Amino acid sequence: MGKVLADDQIAAYRRDGFLRPVAALATDEAAGLEAWLDDVERRHGDLPPHERRHRLLRFKPHLLFPRLDRLVTDPRLLDPVEDLIGGDILVWASAFFIKDAGDPGFVSWHQDSATYGLEGGDLVTAWLAVTPATTANAAMRFIPGSHRDGPRRHVDIADPTNMLSRGETIPDANEEAAVDVVLAPGEMSLHHIDLIHASGPNRSDQPRIGYAIRYCAPSMRPIVGAASARLVRGRDRCGHFELEPAPRDEHDAVTRAAHARALDLRERSVFATLDA
Repeated sequence: MGKVLADDQIAAYRRDGFLRPVAALATDEAAGLEAWLDDVERRHGDLPPHERRHRLLRFKPHLLFPRLDRLVTDPRLLDPVEDLIGGDILVWASAFFIKDAGDPGFVSWHQDSATYGLEGGDLVTAWLAVTPATTANAAMRFIPGSHRDGPRRHVDIADPTNMLSRGETIPDANEEAAVDVVLAPGEMSLHHIDLIHASGPNRSDQPRIGYAIRYCAPSMRPIVGAASARLVRGRDRCGHFELEPAPRDEHDAVTRAAHARALDLRERSVFATLDA
C-alpha cells in the first residue's frame, strides 16, 4: 500500500502504463483554475495567440506563475506520484493543452520519451482535467501496456494542426487497442514516459483544457545537454539537473530570467536530433 494508491492501482500502473481517473482537485478548484487561465489570456491579449499560448502556457508556466507553482507542489498531486516513482521528485516540465470548441488541433501517436532527451523510466505525467475531457471533445487515448517495449521509432511529420513540437509520430501504433481517457474537472490521469498515446481534434462545441505536469525522479539523466528542473519533494542526490527557483511574480525580473533560461534549455532538447 502506498501513501494514497492501493496495491492494485500501483500494479495496474506497472502493467498498463497509466492510471485513470485519480482524484486531485475539487470541482470548484478546477473551475477557479479555468477562470484564472481565462484571465491570463485576457491580460496578455496583446501577444499573438501562438506566443501567448505556446511560450507562456506550453513551456514550464509553473516557473512564471505562482498560482501554478502552488498547484504542482500540491500534496494531492505529489502523493500518488510518490507512490509510483519515490519520495524525491522534480517537476521537469508542465504545459497547458487547450483545444477550443471545433479546434482541428490533434496530437499524433507518440511517446513522451521521443523528445524529452532523458534516460530512464521514472517520469510520470499527471494530466489534470481543467474542463471535462470526453470522447467528443478529444480526450486522450492510451494504448495499454505499450510502455513495456521501451522507446519506439518516431518520424517527424510536418502538419500545422499537430500540437506536438516536432510532429513526432509512431507510424505503426496499434490504434485498435487504445482506450479513451475520460476525465471530469479536477480528475487526473497518470502515465509513463514510454506509454504510446494521442488525442484527436475537438469535434464538440465545448473546450477541452488539460494541464500536464511532468514529474520525474532525480535519477533521470539528461542525454542531449544541460537540463533544468524544479525540486518539489525530498532531495536531489544526483545533481543531473540545474535546480529551478520558485517564481516570485510573473513580472519579477529574476523570475522571468529563470523562466527564459529553462525555456532555452527545454527547446534545445526538444529539437535535438535523437537516434530513433
